[in-house]
Amino acid sequence: MTDREINRLFSDHFSHLDRLVTVRLPNRDWRHRGPIVMGLPENERNLYFVHDVVAITCNAGMGAWIHYHIDDEGWIDDAGESL
Repeated sequence: MTDREINRLFSDHFSHLDRLVTVRLPNRDWRHRGPIVMGLPENERNLYFVHDVVAITCNAGMGAWIHYHIDDEGWIDDAGESL
């Protein structure tokens, strides 16, 4: 498998998990996604957080990731636990 194929597979699985999380959000309020993501099975939860951290930090840096999630209660701590 090439790097590109691995990245595509990883991204496709994240997109699937993101759709699962989105449909469970009350009123589509993204501030409530932390507990939903933490309720995923361990491997899926870890994949979700790793993809979130890597995708944002590669594009805009760690500061952007923190800024993006600073208001999401527990998100940064939950991501740290998963990583």
